[in-house]
Amino acid sequence: MPAVDAQFWVGVSGPPRLPAEIVDTWNAALKELLAEKSVQEKLLNSGVLPSYLDSKAMRDKVERDRTATRTLFPN
Repeated sequence: MPAVDAQFWVGVSGPPRLPAEIVDTWNAALKELLAEKSVQEKLLNSGVLPSYLDSKAMRDKVERDRTATRTLFPN
């Protein structure tokens, strides 16, 4: 399957209709945490490439991945 780009990623999510102020607080906290050099080093040493996506960008990524997976495994 040469056209497949398989990646394993981990994200933080919450329940549907989570209040915007909670989403904003999580976005800010995760962005700040992942910007810390010590956290980046620990993640890299564990084999994890740290990156940050805000809630909208993460939602978009999840939907793109779902769409791509459906084309590979339609049922």
